[in-house]
Amino acid sequence: MSSTDRLVRRASIPIALAALLGGCVGSIDDAEPFFAAAASGTCTADDAPSILASSCGGEGCHGPSESAVGLDLVSSGLAGRLVGVSGSADGECNDHVLIDPDDPAASLLSAKTSTAPPCGSRMPLAGAFLSRAEQACLEDWVRMQAMAGGPDGGT
Repeated sequence: MSSTDRLVRRASIPIALAALLGGCVGSIDDAEPFFAAAASGTCTADDAPSILASSCGGEGCHGPSESAVGLDLVSSGLAGRLVGVSGSADGECNDHVLIDPDDPAASLLSAKTSTAPPCGSRMPLAGAFLSRAEQACLEDWVRMQAMAGGPDGGT
């Protein structure tokens, strides 16, 4: 190998490394839509009630026997207890609708699991917050229930 070949080879290594390491510069400032898009459509109609039961239905929370603020998120007929129903009777969230058939995006049920709920504390209080995929699944389910219109059309 000639000295010229060695010089070219040595010079090409830093250039190749710079191209590899610098190939993807920048960042996504708001990645949330990408996570939501990836999660959307991956859950079934039964997944959201299961998420609610496992994340929110624990003892002293929103289970069938001890329902905080009278909200049971576990028993059958869930949509009938949520669609068009005002938030807690304690006054803090009663200006909001649990599942709003007129504006599903404003529904309190899914908003309470977000990082900035419109009233009260983020849920669940005990345990881990919902993952982005679980939140997307819940939001999809809320939209489906709102479009179905309640107990007869919902799950």
